[in-house]
This record gives sequence, C-alpha cells and structure tokens, in this order.
Amino acid sequence: MLFRSDIAQVRSFLASTSVPVSVALRPEVLDSLASSESESDQLLVTSLGDAFGRQRLLSEPYLHLDPSVAINSGAEADFTTQLRLGEDALSRLLRRLPDRRVWIATDPLSPAGATLVRNLGASVIIQTAGAARDLPATQRANPKSQLAQSVLVPTDLDAVLSSTTDDPVGTR
Repeated sequence: MLFRSDIAQVRSFLASTSVPVSVALRPEVLDSLASSESESDQLLVTSLGDAFGRQRLLSEPYLHLDPSVAINSGAEADFTTQLRLGEDALSRLLRRLPDRRVWIATDPLSPAGATLVRNLGASVIIQTAGAARDLPATQRANPKSQLAQSVLVPTDLDAVLSSTTDDPVGTR
C-alpha cells in the first residue's frame, strides 16, 4: 500500500533519478488527496505530477477490481469502465497519459483475466511472487501458453508491495 509518506518518497525518487522506471499509483487515492481540504495533500499530488519527467505511469482502474474476478463474474464492462475512469483521473491529476502496455498482477491472475488485460492493451504482465505461485505449473513452465510476456517479481519485493500501515489514505 502506498500512503502519503510513500507518495512523497516516490515523488522525491522521480525528481532525483534519470533511471527509467514504471510507476503504478491508485487513482482514487490521488483523487482523494487532490480534493482534500489540506493544502499539503493537494501540493503533494501537484508536485508528484511535476516530478514524473519521462517516467512511465501505468494504467490502473479507478477502484481496484481484479480482472480475473471481473471476467469470472461477467463484469468485464465494469472492469473496462473502471480502467478508463482511472486513466482519466491519472491523466487529469498528473498531467500525463497512463500506459496500458504493462499490467502489474498483485492478485492471482487467471488465464481469462490475463486475456482481458491483454485485450485491453497489456503486452507485459508483471506477477508478484504470490500471484505467480497461484498459476498452474504448466502455464509457468510453458512460454507458448502465456498470453503476454510475464515477469516475476522477487519475493522480497512482493512483501514490500503488499505491506500495509494504519494511514487511512492508502493504495497498493
């Protein structure tokens, strides 16, 4: 989960590096900060947008909706709508177009879920270690069965991605 202090760290990192990175931020969190009564929250979002430079901003649904759950429940249209709303919010708040070509799967991703994100533009799927363990062994081992190029995130990074704190404004 990313919280105010984490967002400030991301902003500082982006402002100080020339290393190419891809960043995924939850649109509803940034939207909440931008509409906060706190001027420091509003400035945090503005300065985050200023710090991006040439870095890649990844698309995220406005409200978290797992693509596998969406497709298994017949809610593909809802997932697509949430993705579009998230992209619109990120574009408005950070003044840059989000990129759909990379998808970070923090939840177990079924073949149908992978197909959904691929059909929406993802060509690379980054799987956190926990999500990758939930894929059938044949899918992990057989590159021809993959629907998009997959990247496995090391377990120690997976723990950082899934950490939580008590801050009420947060995201993964």
